[in-house]
Amino acid sequence: MHIRVIACVLGIFLLAGCAAPRPVPAPTEEQASITVYRPDGFVNGGAYPYLYVDDDKIGSLMNAGHIVFGVSPGSHELVLKNIMWWSGKQGWTIDVQKGQRRYYRVLSSLNSTSVTGPLLTISKTIRIQEVPEAEALRELAKTTRSN
Repeated sequence: MHIRVIACVLGIFLLAGCAAPRPVPAPTEEQASITVYRPDGFVNGGAYPYLYVDDDKIGSLMNAGHIVFGVSPGSHELVLKNIMWWSGKQGWTIDVQKGQRRYYRVLSSLNSTSVTGPLLTISKTIRIQEVPEAEALRELAKTTRSN
């Protein structure tokens, strides 16, 4: 009986810490359209980083997935967070104009691994690249919309 109560209380605390992403409406004519995507890749394929725009959680970017959202004209901070990829966060700032369409590819690569006794060290690199629309559209055809 006590174990069930403890398990329920722990479950409530764990769920309370999970901020749900806000609904992502399609970009309007007054906004810029931003697409962030991950081509299919083996390295970190099971890690789904959260995407934040100006501190608002937009969603989780799955392997071979993409997120499309609108932002108002001006400067915005985009941040990817996931401790399975790296400790901390990876962010960049964009400046956009009304009606503009921007595409960002997220790549993950494994630099090296080493074993010293019981310790395994893994070195990874995350790259975020702005991509021309024609190239992005070819790659986006191989992805699905992330949540």
